[in-house]
Amino acid sequence: MLMKKRFSILSAILIVLADSATVFPQGQDTVALVGDTCAIRFQELQKYVVDYHYDLNYKRKPPEFKYDAALNVMIVNQLKRIDFFQLGLQSDEQLLESARRSINEELVIEYFDREFAGKYVNDKSTHDAYKQMKRQVVYERFLVDLSAGDSAAAVDSVNAAAARLRSELDHGKGFKDLVGDCRLWFATAKTNEDTGTVAWRQTLTSPSENVIFNLRVGGVAVFKGAEALEIVKVIKKQPLEVEPFEKVKDEIFNLLQKAFADKCLDDYDKAKKKLIDENRCEWNQKALEQIIAWSSIRGFYDKKLYADTLTREISQGRNFLILRYPGGKVDLKEYLRLLNDVLILPQRPSYKVGDLKNFLLEALRTDKIVKKAMALHLERNIFNANTADPVLKNRIVRLYDQKEIEAKIPELTEKTIEEFYAAHRSSLYYEPTFVTIDAIILANKDSIDVLWQKHFSGVPFDKLASRWFVKTFAKYRFDDTIRSFLSIEPPFLGNAAFTLTLNEVAGPVKYFDPDHGMQYAIIKCIENTPEKQLTLEEARQRIPNDYKNAERQKIENETAERLKKKYGFKVYEDVLMRNISSVK
Repeated sequence: MLMKKRFSILSAILIVLADSATVFPQGQDTVALVGDTCAIRFQELQKYVVDYHYDLNYKRKPPEFKYDAALNVMIVNQLKRIDFFQLGLQSDEQLLESARRSINEELVIEYFDREFAGKYVNDKSTHDAYKQMKRQVVYERFLVDLSAGDSAAAVDSVNAAAARLRSELDHGKGFKDLVGDCRLWFATAKTNEDTGTVAWRQTLTSPSENVIFNLRVGGVAVFKGAEALEIVKVIKKQPLEVEPFEKVKDEIFNLLQKAFADKCLDDYDKAKKKLIDENRCEWNQKALEQIIAWSSIRGFYDKKLYADTLTREISQGRNFLILRYPGGKVDLKEYLRLLNDVLILPQRPSYKVGDLKNFLLEALRTDKIVKKAMALHLERNIFNANTADPVLKNRIVRLYDQKEIEAKIPELTEKTIEEFYAAHRSSLYYEPTFVTIDAIILANKDSIDVLWQKHFSGVPFDKLASRWFVKTFAKYRFDDTIRSFLSIEPPFLGNAAFTLTLNEVAGPVKYFDPDHGMQYAIIKCIENTPEKQLTLEEARQRIPNDYKNAERQKIENETAERLKKKYGFKVYEDVLMRNISSVK
């Protein structure tokens, strides 16, 4: 992830939340093993619970319930990813069409990591750095402060003085012997002696400390500045105790990435720029202006209007040329491919010709990088069942669902509509009695009594407070139960709400909320809808969507059970419960 954050040279990469599962040996925090290859750690499960709001949606359920529900989804999603590649769906180009740009973005990053970052940050450099961590350098430092007002001539002689000081140190003279010499050369100079140490971590952020760290014992370095002269001599190198390599290797890797980030990106930019010679490009000005006119349409790119527009133009024989460059050209058809597969132009209120030219050059160069990555077979590194990329993890599951679930939903016929209505008449197409209220809720009884007295004296409900809550309750005929509608909150005010007629006000109503303690409310009925049994014709418009959802869930459940049997999984209940207990 560190490289991605630094990788601003790419187009903006959509970051979405994803269930995380990583291939690694079973450890103390491994709560499940999926298909014998993929372990799910409790930290990943915990993040999934929060990211997908299991903690809120199952707020009043025991912790075990929400963790079990989230873990089951993570397991099924991983099984889908495994089956996706077992079925060979990665070779279905039509299916992958919508994911191609995401895959290509990750391919560029993979290519960058291998061909550029990999030169400096790899297993060897990480092990070499670990060896360096095991020692530190102790040095003497002699600082000559030249900011006290020496003459320009004296300051000009710093180079000569530095060379002389270094020579005398090399020939055995000590720092203490240099004080007198410095006072002869710089009448107003202040001198200071001390000792210091340099360890490997410091070398990554300080060029001067990197020089000192790599000096031999007795070696001398001189650092010249406008207002100071610093002479350093290494007096010894001593060992440092460090943690085992396995514990610090990730830290070392990250530190190296940061240290070489600018160098890697600079190398990448230079190599990428050479892929297309801008000076040899031939642009069609009229074509650029037409694309700018289209691009200025609201939603042209972010709502994918571009696909319909460009496809229509191409089908009607207007596949005009936009650019010729050494080794290729960009016409409308190629522009559409670049947008779909490589980069998308960010939506803006307006564009200039220069913006479009820069985008096209960036897209073409990125496309060449993608082809280089494909030639190195890097796709298998990022597009696989155990990919760590959150975008691709979610994308693979969606593609699998599209092929193995959505495509298998039976066609809806008139007979199916009638059968579905008959089967769900009393559930989906029965509307219970609804009551909606406005509620002023306070925790202080005296305060609510004051408001109630004002209302009793003639103040309208709407004038009693600057804010109130809107709550809707439903009562079902089959069990006469009152429930909160579209809310996980218990129906604290439900019974009181169903005693009101339209616009009637009641209060104070007292109730106990486990999260907030004793509460007091003044309520007003603002809507009261009687129960209704929808006829087939009244329900007809809703049936297609309800039918699709029901069939999708049925196939989803069958698929989950099939995949669990096909590939297997194991949940480590003891590890799961121990970790749940630790966060209660």
